[in-house]
Amino acid sequence: MNKKGQVLALFVILLPILILLVGLIIDTGLAYMEKRKIENLLYDTISYGLDHIEENDIKMKLKYLITENLNIESDITIENNIITIQIEAKIKTFFHGLNPYNHIKISYQGNTQNGKKNIRRTG
Repeated sequence: MNKKGQVLALFVILLPILILLVGLIIDTGLAYMEKRKIENLLYDTISYGLDHIEENDIKMKLKYLITENLNIESDITIENNIITIQIEAKIKTFFHGLNPYNHIKISYQGNTQNGKKNIRRTG
């Protein structure tokens, strides 16, 4: 019995699965990096807002910062010197249905207490 082609047949069957798995790992990593980029921008935007909270047009400036850097819509509220920013975005990924990071909903809130900035993720 000739068994020379068995390894080749197994390789041909497993190669597409291996390529799909590696592609999904890379795609998820890139989506995670994009999510961290968004979170960092929201943190920096709230920090800027807390430094300039007394200005009349600060809400428009914060909205501009987010739109200009991320090109996504945001919901910004400023009440009692507390800034809240909420965004909902879709991250473009190759494996849309399989990637858990392709749709994100993030909320950050910040205020100043005793001269220190208190910024935290709320959702």
